[in-house]
Amino acid sequence: GINYGTTEKVSSSEAFEEAVTANKEHIVIDLNEDVTYDVAPWNNNAMGGTKTDTITINGNGHTITFNQLDSDWDNITTGETGAKLNIINAHLTNSGHNDSAWNRHDLNFACDVSLVDVTTDKAIALKAGATLKNVTISDANTSDTYAIWIRPKGQTVSLEDVVIDMLDCSDGRGIKIDEEYLSEEEKGKVTLNVTDTVFKTEEKSAILVKSTKGADITLKNVDITEAAADTTNPVWVDEASSAYADLVTVTGGTKIVEP
Repeated sequence: GINYGTTEKVSSSEAFEEAVTANKEHIVIDLNEDVTYDVAPWNNNAMGGTKTDTITINGNGHTITFNQLDSDWDNITTGETGAKLNIINAHLTNSGHNDSAWNRHDLNFACDVSLVDVTTDKAIALKAGATLKNVTISDANTSDTYAIWIRPKGQTVSLEDVVIDMLDCSDGRGIKIDEEYLSEEEKGKVTLNVTDTVFKTEEKSAILVKSTKGADITLKNVDITEAAADTTNPVWVDEASSAYADLVTVTGGTKIVEP
């Protein structure tokens, strides 16, 4: 495990907020209770301080609820410092303004994040690099929800031992790489590595790419037998970006343009 020194044992939301916003190089938190943390638009309510490099939260099986304060773009973020956020052995969910479109409904990670031994009943949006290991995502949102939404800014996203179970969501979907809301300058080619991962969906392929920059995708031992729309081709290129289909490379699987 990660051991950067002093561990702060936390037993309340107030203590968690104080610990996670400390201005020190390595923040390490041990949760003794479920906690709630307010998140706000953009870089407001960022975790860490001006000299923080890593934030590690050992959940000990407890629930972290990110309470979304605004009606748009509430980010789980470490702000301008770019500290990496590590969450281990926790259940993640959100509350507050978490209805409607993906940028309101999802847990929006705007910083590099590592999730290990994590379950969540909310979809995840990734705006930077990410590693997910032994993670289960099962979102029963009303309809048309992607378990993971990746904003393609040139980052690497890696999944290992992940279960995406969207069968309780009407037209629940798997992973989407989508450049929506990104300026031309922000767009970059995503590298997506998916290993030992199961997709259970009701619509679309396991992975859908909508990006003029394409994507480099590597698949190993990926189970799409319960990806309802296509159990043969794990990757679809969105019809709206079919002109860029050649920029989507898939190792360990096949791709087609969305039928």
